[in-house]
Amino acid sequence: MNNQQTWTEEIKSQNTLFSINLKEVWHYRDLLLMLVKRDYVTFYKQTILGTIWFYSSYPILL
Repeated sequence: MNNQQTWTEEIKSQNTLFSINLKEVWHYRDLLLMLVKRDYVTFYKQTILGTIWFYSSYPILL
């Protein structure tokens, strides 16, 4: 029962985690802004609509 595996190849990244290519970020800035805006709007739109619905339906229920 001596089944030890030896690796022949190891895959490593050439860049570190904090290595950001600013040229690529600038090139895809429209996509980045669109995704950030979409997440921001959907999160807060749902929150605002929920608050408005609560206060607008409260007098109707009384």
